[in-house]
Order: sequence, then C-alpha cells, then structure tokens
Amino acid sequence: MKVVQVIGNMRGGGAERVALELHRAFARLGERSEIWVTDREKAWYDLPEGVRHVPAEEMVEKLRSETPDLIFAHMQKSAELLQPLKGARNLFFVIHTAIHERLRRKSFLSRLKHRKKLRKIYHEAQVVTVSKGIRDDLEKLKIVPRRSVVLYNPFNFDTIRERGNETVEQFDVPYIVAVGSLNSVKRHDILLKACAKAKIPHHLVLLGEGKQREKLRSMAERLGISERVHLKGWVSNPYAYIKNAALLVSSSEAEGFGNVLVEALALGTPVVSTDCNHGPREIMLPPLDAFLARVNDPEDLAQKIEATLIRYPPIPQELLSRFDAEMIAKHYLSLAAV
Repeated sequence: MKVVQVIGNMRGGGAERVALELHRAFARLGERSEIWVTDREKAWYDLPEGVRHVPAEEMVEKLRSETPDLIFAHMQKSAELLQPLKGARNLFFVIHTAIHERLRRKSFLSRLKHRKKLRKIYHEAQVVTVSKGIRDDLEKLKIVPRRSVVLYNPFNFDTIRERGNETVEQFDVPYIVAVGSLNSVKRHDILLKACAKAKIPHHLVLLGEGKQREKLRSMAERLGISERVHLKGWVSNPYAYIKNAALLVSSSEAEGFGNVLVEALALGTPVVSTDCNHGPREIMLPPLDAFLARVNDPEDLAQKIEATLIRYPPIPQELLSRFDAEMIAKHYLSLAAV
C-alpha cells in the first residue's frame, strides 16, 4: 500500500512530529510511505528517507497522477490545498488543533468568516481528529463530515526512552520543565505566576521558541524569579530534559491533544496539566486526573505542583499502550478498507 502524507512544513510543531512518527511506523509495517512538504523552509527535525518537497501548485495533479492508496492532509493549510480532491475515498483531513478555542479569540466578524471557511473545508469531508474533544468541536460548529474517526497521536516509546538517556545540559538544582511554543495559548504567564506562588526551590526550564519570549523574560524579573527561569529555546532532544526533571507542567488554555504529556509519562516523569479542552483529560486517566489543574488559575496550578512533588501515583502502563505508534498506524491504514 502507498501512503502519502501532506503537510506545510517541518518546523518543529506537534502535527509535524505526528506525521513523522506515522511515516516511520508505516515503513516498519512494510508500507510505501512518503511525506510531501509544500514549503521549502528549513526543517527543524532530522528527516528520514521518503520526505520530499512538492510545490503547492503541483500537489493536486501529482496526487492524481501517482494515485496513492491513502492520503492524509495534516492541518488546515493542507486541507485547503486539497479541496479539489475532497470527494475522493482515499483522502482524509487530519485535524490537530482546538478549532473552537481558536475561534473564540477572534472578533465577531472574523469569527463568522472563519466558521464559514471551516465549514467549506471540512463539511462532507473525511476527517481524522486526534482527540474526542476536537471531534466535539466540529459538532459545536455544525460541521458534519462525511466520515469522522478519532485516532490518538502515535508514539514510539522505545525511541523516546532511548533519547531520554542521552546526555544534555545538567542542572545543579532540581527543576520543573515545560515544553511548547512560547505563545499565548500555552499560558506560560500562568506557569510563571504559579512557580512564584509555589513554596518550592525548583527552577523552571522552558523548552520552546515563540513571540512571547521577551514578555516572559520580563515577567520573570517582575515576579522576582528570573534567576530560577531558564528560556532554552527550541531543542532537538527535549526527552533528556524531561527525563531528568522533577516534573513536567503544561499550563495551556487549550490543546489539540497534548503530545508532551504522553512523552513525559513514558519517561516516568510526573505530569501536572491544566484541565483544558481537548486532550489532557483523555490522556491523564484516573488516578492521574487528580493532577489536573483549573485553567488560568495560578493558585490551583501551584497547589498541584506542590502536591506532585510530595507524592505521585505509579503511572499505569495500560494508559500508555493506547498510544503505541504501530497500533495507531494500523488504525490509519485500516481506513483504506472502508
């Protein structure tokens, strides 16, 4: 079977990691797998064989001529690009982001315009959503796909644990780690406030890049914790930082899924997350759900951090097995049979 994934770039986002993990899993299962990237921008990841640039203006005709058995278009940009093929039985649009939350931040007129655009793209299409929460988003927006499937993101746990053992920068003090783009949705400002409130000596290591870097640096200074906050930028191997952390914290206002929560749990690192829409509650099943904090509440987040450092329950392995890369890849491949 030939599988082609279409995506805009390879600049370090969660959707890009999912595409790469699926690509590797498809190959291990003996399928012919390729990723077609529309942008020529420099990749942040080490790219395996089978990833190639296909210009946007050539994409539709190339897919028509090469006739893959399955096509997965990741993110809205790729779904828009492949609208001429929308009725094809082998095409699925993969939705990774919390649509409803993104719309909520727009002005009224902009919201109406964007809703209309989303309906045009996804209504009567075949879609894969990476969480039940995103599937529910579509229902709220009255978008009715021709077919809708929930498939969680895939993880190669052997690779994650192997990379977790690699040598990276060592800290002389215990630290908390947060991983993600420095943008407003991740609410690192709430995390900084929580770290200032929590009665702990731990430093905070932020792995990620984004427009809010200087804002967060200034905020740490105002809160009097600048010496304890380390803005490390984007790193190629976050797993070793995560494994050596006392805990991982996600302070997001919304998530599409929450890859880093699964990765931390696989490395045996305790996790505290906000109980935001889409993902965290689907990942952190009991007893871990006790460590879900209220959204945009630094006091509650600080309390959950303190509680985690005192005692955290064993991480159930059956919780992680739901996200095994090859099992998820088989579910993706099974879509060709219907």
